[in-house]
Amino acid sequence: ETKQKIKLGDATVMPAYKNLIAQANKLLNYKEPSVMDKMDFPPSGNKHDYTSLAPYWWPDPNKPNGLPYIKKDGEINPEVKNYPDKENMPKVCKNIYLLGLAYYFSGNEMYAKKATKIATVWFLDTATKMNPNLNFAQVVKGLNNGRGIGIIDTRHFIYALDGIELLQGSLSWDNTQSAALKEWFNLFLHWSSIVTG
Repeated sequence: ETKQKIKLGDATVMPAYKNLIAQANKLLNYKEPSVMDKMDFPPSGNKHDYTSLAPYWWPDPNKPNGLPYIKKDGEINPEVKNYPDKENMPKVCKNIYLLGLAYYFSGNEMYAKKATKIATVWFLDTATKMNPNLNFAQVVKGLNNGRGIGIIDTRHFIYALDGIELLQGSLSWDNTQSAALKEWFNLFLHWSSIVTG
């Protein structure tokens, strides 16, 4: 129904549609981030592992090596920026969704192509993809290598999945890519079921 209104230039939807297309156009020059962009290595030593630091934990100034970290409520440790996965993943998911909407409503393949590229870099490309686990999310150095609360970091995945669904029928997203993404999420689901018991 909305597609038809856009086709007819309906004034009730055109401002929102034009805003969507303007945002999508800006994303065409967006550099696709990956988990490999981290400055520091996760505890595993493998940059493919998603990593985030618990933001309110700081080196202990009374310890020679600062370990274990101590909590300072409300004060964000700037060291978290050495692990930009937590900042990049929501952008990846949001941008796939936005580009998916732009493709769905416009039929313009360039939006599907860009959404596919972003998804491929984060989830599928062997050189850049995230391993399907959160073993090292919300790390508190000196106390643990990751915490269960880190699962909250993936709350944005739903937007990526919805965005990919909107690409069905495009020339840029095919059955092979769809199967590979399903396999990635199957592995992630398997990991989460083991962790949560």
